Amino acid sequence: MKMEQGMQLIDGNGKFNVDGLKDFMTATEFAQSGLSYAIVAIIGSQSSGKSTLMNQTFHTNFEEMDAYNGRSQTTKGIWIAKCSDIDPFTIAMDFEGTDSNQRGEDDTAFEKQSTLFALAIADVVLINMWYKDIGLENAASRPLLKTVFQVMKRLFKPRKKTILFVLRDHSKTPLEYLKTALLEDIEKIWAAVAEPETLCSAPLKEFFNVEITALPHYEFQEEKFKEQVAQLRQRFVHSIYPGGLVGDRQEVEPASVFPLRAEEIWKIIKDNKDLDLPAVKVMVATVRCEEIADEKLKCFTYDEDWLKMKEAVQDGPVSGFGGAVSSILETYLSEYDREVVYFDQEVRNEKRRQLLSSALMVVRDAYDTLLMHLYSNTVKSFKTRLEQSQNEGQEYVVDIHLYSQSCMVEFDQGCEGDVFDDCVELLMWLLTWTVTSPARVAIWAEIAKPDAHKGTPLGDFLNVEVTALPSYELEEEKFKDKVDRPRQRFFHSVSPGGLAGDRKDAQPASGFPLHAEQIWKTIKENKDLDLAAMEVMIATFRCEQITKETHSRLKSNKTWLALRKAVKARPEPKFRKKLISVLKNSSPTDDNADDSADGSANHSADDLADDNIDCESADDLADDTVDDCENG
Repeated sequence: MKMEQGMQLIDGNGKFNVDGLKDFMTATEFAQSGLSYAIVAIIGSQSSGKSTLMNQTFHTNFEEMDAYNGRSQTTKGIWIAKCSDIDPFTIAMDFEGTDSNQRGEDDTAFEKQSTLFALAIADVVLINMWYKDIGLENAASRPLLKTVFQVMKRLFKPRKKTILFVLRDHSKTPLEYLKTALLEDIEKIWAAVAEPETLCSAPLKEFFNVEITALPHYEFQEEKFKEQVAQLRQRFVHSIYPGGLVGDRQEVEPASVFPLRAEEIWKIIKDNKDLDLPAVKVMVATVRCEEIADEKLKCFTYDEDWLKMKEAVQDGPVSGFGGAVSSILETYLSEYDREVVYFDQEVRNEKRRQLLSSALMVVRDAYDTLLMHLYSNTVKSFKTRLEQSQNEGQEYVVDIHLYSQSCMVEFDQGCEGDVFDDCVELLMWLLTWTVTSPARVAIWAEIAKPDAHKGTPLGDFLNVEVTALPSYELEEEKFKDKVDRPRQRFFHSVSPGGLAGDRKDAQPASGFPLHAEQIWKTIKENKDLDLAAMEVMIATFRCEQITKETHSRLKSNKTWLALRKAVKARPEPKFRKKLISVLKNSSPTDDNADDSADGSANHSADDLADDNIDCESADDLADDTVDDCENG
C-alpha cells in the first residue's frame, strides 16, 4: 500500500475503517513517531480544489476532480495519507466537500460531523475558499464557521488550534484588504455565537490562531501557483517547534494511540453526544496503559532469570531471593514508565500499581514455597535446640521463650534477604504477606480458640504491619535515617487510615489510670481478661466521680446560689432553662464523659422543673424550695 495515495478512514456513510487504519499505522510506522508528529486537515466547499491543494503542498496522491468530466463530488468521506519528506511526521486528511449537491441542502449532518472531527483530531485546519466569495453567506462557509464556533465554545476548553484560510484564485484585490474583511467577518460570527457561562468573555484568539494566505489560479497561473505552494509547504517543516505553525501542544498524545483516539472521537460524534475530550483522553490513556502493562507483565512472567529463580526455590531457600526478584521486576517497571510518560498521570500511576500487584501475584507461589522451606527449617531448628537444652538440664520455660524468639528472628531474616535497599515497596509487601502466609497462618490455626472464634481469621484480630531496621550498633547513621520513616507513621495515628487501628471502643484519657490498674490486677491474679465487663466497670466508676464533682461545683456556684435565693422569694421566670445552664457550666470537661454529664444536667433540670421532685433529693443542694421550684 502506497501511503501517499492514502486510505479511506471514514466512508460516505460514516463507517470507520478500523482495519484500514491498522494497516496504515503499520505501513507508515506512524506509531514510532512518539510526540513528533502533526496532523493537517482541509475542509471547504465541494470542487474548490482541496485535494489538489493537499497533493501539491504535501506530495500526496488524493484523487482529484477531472474538470473535463464536469464538476461533481470526488472525495467521499474522509481520507488520510502520509506527507512525503516533511519533518516532523505529518499526516494529511482530505475531507468531503461541504455544500454538496449530491447530499442536498437537507443532509448537512455529515459535513457538521466531519468538521467537528477535523477540529478535534487535527493540529492545523485548512479552510479552502475562493477569494471572491468573501462576504457571501454559503460560499464563504459562514454557516459552517458558525457551527464550528458553536462547537468550540460549547465543548472545548481554550486551547489554540491553527486555522489557516487559503484564498484561492487570488487576482487583483490586495491581500491586506481581503485579510481585514475576512477577519472582521470571522470576529462578527464569533461574537454572534451564544457563549456558555464558563467562557463568557473568551476571545477568539484564545481558541484559534487564525492565519490567512492566498494562492493564484491553478489553471491560468500554474507556475506561480506551484511557486507559492512551495512556500506554503515550508510552513509545515518543523511545524511543531516553538514559533511553528502548529498551535498549543501541551496535551499532545503519543502517535501510537491515534487509531484508538480517532475511532472513539468519531463514535461519540456519530452518536450525537457531547464531545468530552478530557474523558476521551482518559479513556485512551486507560486502554493504552493497560496494553503496555500487559506486555510488561508477560515479559516478566517469561523472563529467563525469573524462571531460573522460580525453579531453584523449589529445592530450598534461595539467598537474596527478594533482591533478585525486585531487580528483575524493576527492569520492566522502568520500561513501563518510559513508554507511558506522556499519558494521563493518574491513569498511568493506577495501571502501574496494577502491574506491580499482578507481578507480585506471579511471584506468590514461589515466595510461598520459600516461606514453607524457612518454616520447616525454623521448626526443625527449634526442636533440635530444645531437645539439646533438655539433655543439658536447663530450665524448660526459659528455653522455650529464648529459642522461639531466636528462631523467629532467623525466620524473618530469611524472609527479608537483602532486598531492603533494592525495593522497599516489594519488601514491605512480601514481609507483610509473610505474617499472613501459610507458614504463619498455620501457627494461628493451631492455637486453641473458643467456639465463637474457631473460624475467625488472624486479620479480624490484628492489623499486622512489618518494618525492618539495620543494626543500631553497626550502622547507627543508617538506623537513625531509617527509623524516621516509622516515626512518621505515628503522626495523626488516630485519624482515619492511621496506624492506630480500630478506635470505636476508645475511652477517655481520664480513665487510663483506672483502666491500666484494673487490667494489670486481672492479669496478675491470672483471671480471664473480660475487657467488655471491665469497660462497664470503669464507665460506672468514672461517671459516679463526674456526678460527685458536678454536685460539688454546684454547691459553690454563685449563679445557682442567687437563683436558689430568688426562687424562694417569688416564682422565677424560665427557671428550668436557667437551671440547665447552671448544671452544664458546673460539669467537668472530660472527653466522651461530657455527653454523660450533659445528660445528667438535663435530667436533673427535668426532675426539678417538671417531675415535682424535691430539689434536695434531686441534687442535694436545695432544702425547702420544692413549691418555689415547681412554680418556677
